[in-house]
Amino acid sequence: MARKDDLENSIRESYDIIRDYEAIVHTSERPEEKARARRVVREQWTNVEKYLAEYYRVTINVADDIAQIAARFTPVAKAGAPSNQPVLLIPREPFEPDMILIPAGEFLMGDDLKTEYLPDYYIAKTPVTSIQYMAFVKAGGKCPRHWENDKIPAGKEHHPVVEVSWYDAVAYCDWLSEVTGKLYRLPTEQEWEKAARGTDGRKWPWGNEWQDGLCNTLESGIKDTTPVGRYSPQGDSPYGLQDMAGNVWEWTASWYDEKRMRRVLRGGGWDFSQDFARCACRDHDSPDLSNYVVGFRCCVAPISGSGS
Repeated sequence: MARKDDLENSIRESYDIIRDYEAIVHTSERPEEKARARRVVREQWTNVEKYLAEYYRVTINVADDIAQIAARFTPVAKAGAPSNQPVLLIPREPFEPDMILIPAGEFLMGDDLKTEYLPDYYIAKTPVTSIQYMAFVKAGGKCPRHWENDKIPAGKEHHPVVEVSWYDAVAYCDWLSEVTGKLYRLPTEQEWEKAARGTDGRKWPWGNEWQDGLCNTLESGIKDTTPVGRYSPQGDSPYGLQDMAGNVWEWTASWYDEKRMRRVLRGGGWDFSQDFARCACRDHDSPDLSNYVVGFRCCVAPISGSGS
């Protein structure tokens, strides 16, 4: 299939560019060069997402082919590997989200349980909290509209930040990248879903049976956000991620429609029923809108080098 070969070549080229420009981000001492490199990396990840979406449509044995391609361009260090090989370490600043590694491999996605493959990545253990977002606001970032005088509402410090648009979430990730030197971004919906349900295609993060008291949805009767981790560990995903069901909807990097007018939301929220909290449930919104029940969490690729 000629088109399949073309897409494979395009994916390879994008991975090569990402690898080269990530190296510039981590080694360059020139701010303007680092900023340009980050833009190129973001553009190429967008290209990869586009190519993979078409690849899914034209390829029958998708998982095997994608795994072979990704394995060649996203190597992962094993125990005892030489120090000059990529390693899965992310030194963390106090204001950074706590990140959890999602290992490379296949998983079951969607209500139809389609097999897909993803390379290694890190994703935040919780949605970005108001106290974490405050560091961004203090650095000049856009303040959520319900924060009076640029202050977090009383008692909401450790609740997910809400009323942030998709563009606000991306700006936060860009700022976090700038101050830490790591390439923070929003997760794709594939990355979000694997982190939420693991590899076995379970319906909710904890399993296939709904259980009251394991997440904050309409059934809880709370009618507001709750502090992140309130339902941990019983409500956690197989990887130990918290609040992947309920509490707030979360922005992803993925487009919902071919017209590219709306971004995918995942996870459900406190004023939605249990069905919307399923790991496979998809919703969407315009990226310039902010909502009282929408937040986000961050994602980052493993760092190459020593991790120092």
